[in-house]
Amino acid sequence: MIGRRTIDVKEVPLADVKEILEMPSDMEAGFEQTKTLDYSKKVAKLDKKKAYELIDELMAAVAKINRAKAVKLADLMPKTPDEVAPLFAKETFALTEDEVSKVLEIVGKYAKA
Repeated sequence: MIGRRTIDVKEVPLADVKEILEMPSDMEAGFEQTKTLDYSKKVAKLDKKKAYELIDELMAAVAKINRAKAVKLADLMPKTPDEVAPLFAKETFALTEDEVSKVLEIVGKYAKA
């Protein structure tokens, strides 16, 4: 792709991916973009604003959660501790039961909204 370059790289929730891919463009969407848009429409559980609010709240409430993990939690919206644990399986630390409870409490608040 001549003339295209990466300006910024950051993790974004599926709601943001969906919004980006739905933007009008003078280029025809390719196979990957079409499949990604379909996936984001089916899987995104929050709108963009609520997803970013959840991400910010998770990072503020639990110091061990970085942006990438917060985005993944916002996309998956776990309901049980067993759904939270795999996200931290490759880390050198584990969340305490209190931290997992706090994560589930925050996610639950957004799931009801």
